[in-house]
Amino acid sequence: APIGGEVPCEGQAFDGKLMRSSSAMSAESRREEEQAHEMFLDTCALKDKVRKAAMLEAYDVSKYYWEFGVFPQIARHPRFEQLTLAVIALNASWISIDTDNNTAEMLLQAQPVFQISEHFFCMYFAFEWFVRWKSFKRKRNGLRDAWFVFDSSLVFMMVAETWVMTIVLIAIGGGGSGGLGNASILRMARLLRLSRMARMARLFRAMPELLILIKGMAAAVRSVCFTMLLLFIIVYVFGIA
Repeated sequence: APIGGEVPCEGQAFDGKLMRSSSAMSAESRREEEQAHEMFLDTCALKDKVRKAAMLEAYDVSKYYWEFGVFPQIARHPRFEQLTLAVIALNASWISIDTDNNTAEMLLQAQPVFQISEHFFCMYFAFEWFVRWKSFKRKRNGLRDAWFVFDSSLVFMMVAETWVMTIVLIAIGGGGSGGLGNASILRMARLLRLSRMARMARLFRAMPELLILIKGMAAAVRSVCFTMLLLFIIVYVFGIA
């Protein structure tokens, strides 16, 4: 029986249903708000990661250089870097001309134009390496820079081929057509000139668009390999069917 003898009216029952439905809607809205809040937190965390990555200090080898001096000023100057990149591109173009037209096995037997060009490129790259080496405040810091180590190996090989081997051949009298001129080791040394093309990698650092394309191609290699495997399986299945 109703308490106090009062019978609930229809309006009170409707209000109770309305309150229950509103509480259910409020619970759903709270869940939606919590989900939106979690998504917002994920977005904020992602933005924080991007912001922290952007705030990381970019690597700069010049921080190991002397603050003052002639050689550090030359090494830091953008025109010096641009000139070096231009010489690298010119050297890469000249290697193709030298490979097609220079039939001499030794530099001493080559035509004067090829000798002059080889000595010019060797002098410039040796000068560039010397400038950067003199710019380091502590010389052992040069080992921390991968590009400097890479350039050092190429320069030492170029100096050994262009100058050291030439001096040795002149000293032992092997500059003629006989003797060491027909040795297979000299032919192998000629093939080492192609290793100078590795210096083209420095151009990628100056042109980030090319580097992005190369990274994209490297990332797509796995997908392409699986696509080729799938095509091979399809051809094999239909071939034996």
